[in-house]
Amino acid sequence: MKAQDIEQLQAHIENRIREVQQLLDQSAEFTEKKRAYKVTMRQQI
Repeated sequence: MKAQDIEQLQAHIENRIREVQQLLDQSAEFTEKKRAYKVTMRQQI
């Protein structure tokens, strides 16, 4: 593998990691909202 190939691969992997990190953040946010919603519903009963 040439150095250029490795650099391109590395950039591609870093982009992928960023995408996964964003998905994890969104998922965590969703879980938090869902939990807050459940707590709210419990308090109303």
